[in-house]
Amino acid sequence: MSKKAYMAFAAEAPLIGLDPHPGYAPADEIKSFDAAGYMEALGAEEDRSIIEEHVKDHHESILEAVACGDMEDADEMDEIFEVEIHDDGRVDVIHDDPRYVFATFTIEQAYEAFGMKMPAKPAG
Repeated sequence: MSKKAYMAFAAEAPLIGLDPHPGYAPADEIKSFDAAGYMEALGAEEDRSIIEEHVKDHHESILEAVACGDMEDADEMDEIFEVEIHDDGRVDVIHDDPRYVFATFTIEQAYEAFGMKMPAKPAG
């Protein structure tokens, strides 16, 4: 089974990490080890407008920090792509025009890209 959703990705992928690189670190906890749980852990949303608002707010806060001298500069605003998240932890990143999968990574690779260890699935 899989779920389609939208995710924010960094405007510029870091030298070490994924390409495209998720815009935000995954959650410290995974509530369920299936597509729905992975979607929540990655901060993906079925409603694109929710992600658009998060990206806009985040970018505005960075621009404000630059204006106050707390940061040196700001990258471009994060990009938003549709993703299909599968129960096996695979994440397909979809380009919309023309429509095709242009990148694939796993939930575990997303955690590793942020220097995090993926939470273990409970025994049972």
